[in-house]
Amino acid sequence: MKFCTASLIFGCLLAARPAGAICPALADTNAALARQSLQSRVTFLRTTLEDQRTRTNWWNVGFVTLGFAAGATQVSLAFATDQDGEPGESNRRAFLLVNGGRGLLAGTWTLLMPLRIADASVALTPRDDCAWLARAEADLLATAQFQRQHRSPLGHLVVAVAALASGLTLGLGFDDWRLGGVSAASAIVVGEAQFWLQPMGAVDALQSYTQGRLAIATCSGPVLSVGPSNAGIGIGTQVRF
Repeated sequence: MKFCTASLIFGCLLAARPAGAICPALADTNAALARQSLQSRVTFLRTTLEDQRTRTNWWNVGFVTLGFAAGATQVSLAFATDQDGEPGESNRRAFLLVNGGRGLLAGTWTLLMPLRIADASVALTPRDDCAWLARAEADLLATAQFQRQHRSPLGHLVVAVAALASGLTLGLGFDDWRLGGVSAASAIVVGEAQFWLQPMGAVDALQSYTQGRLAIATCSGPVLSVGPSNAGIGIGTQVRF
């Protein structure tokens, strides 16, 4: 009789146990997150961190390669050209040297101060437990913070200083304000493009996660879309970071 009673109690406890473990939610999160299953939270975090790791690596390697390749090419062309004019004349050698030096500095800057990502949890086997979930949530928080900091006003200030320095070097040093303006404009275009192409998906993913919206985004980068619209066929660029 005692065995039957104990079996009955154990069976009732199993029936009352939730289908999936309930892990604590992050602070300042929407109540909808707590209602999400553990598996859906694990899938969202792992997919997001893997995607941001890939995009971050491509961004770092791409702009380091671009900076060194463009810089080395222009420096090589500078020593190959014979158009070394006097101050006040078009001095293409100085133009190439200034731009090439700036490119090498930009590549070095990106190499020494890359965009970071916290992805330690990705290397671990995702288990359906709260310990892995807490580690992955901490990684997402840190990655979002890294992305915000890397696109801070300081970066735009560095671009502006580099543009001003190259323009003044050619303008004041060689009395060629036309090439100085071209050099400064190219510095701003390339520098700002680098910042605006920086991955920012972790920031958006963190906002979605804390609100309990765990649908996996299919794209978080620049997209060129061609297709029908209300006004007919259209071409548009949809930029999502």
